Formats: sequence, C-alpha cells, structure tokens
Amino acid sequence: MRASVMSSSCNGVIRDRSRFPAPNQRNRCLSPVSPRFLTELVEELRAALDRVPTDRAAEAEAVKLFTSDLIEKAKAGPNPSVLRIGANNLLDAARALADKAAPVVKLVEQILGLLGLG
Repeated sequence: MRASVMSSSCNGVIRDRSRFPAPNQRNRCLSPVSPRFLTELVEELRAALDRVPTDRAAEAEAVKLFTSDLIEKAKAGPNPSVLRIGANNLLDAARALADKAAPVVKLVEQILGLLGLG
C-alpha cells in the first residue's frame, strides 16, 4: 500500500497506512521530506523481507515487528532508554538475516538514522 497525504494540523505530512506507520511527532511535525523518506525506506525494507527464504520467515517477521514497534514508540514520546533498546533489538534481528538478505541491515541502519537512533 502506498503512502498518502492525510489532512491534519501538519499539512503535507506523509503517513504510511500500512503495517509500518510513518512517525509523527507529539507537538510538532517532521518536515515533509523526513516522513516521506522514512516511508520509502520502510517499504524497501518490507520488500526485502518479503524476499527472505521461507525457512527464515520467523526472523523476517521479527524485523517487521521490531520496526513497527520502534516507530510507534518514537511517535509516543521521547524515552531514550526505550528507544535505544528497541533500536538494538531491531538491529540484532536485522543482522540475523544478513546472510540471506544483505540489504536489510543497511535499510534498518538508515531507518534508525532518520529516527535519530543510528
């Protein structure tokens, strides 16, 4: 599913309505470029994970879940400890797939960078 522009007090903020929501911030909006880029990275990550062999599907699902969870936590508010732990879990899960889906680690690192956790 492609991202769509939704009306809100932050016109032009892109939100991905799929399993991986793009972040927004509590009291202010991200620039339109950041959420759009994040959405694109998450879509690329999802596509890479969909190509993982079926015998590694559980690891791919873990990356999807950790990504979604981390983005939701980033939206909820700043809690550096929780975000750092979530980022470490996501990166560990991505590294577990590095031998079968090399772009996954790179995409996860880029996502963490956009969230200020890289």
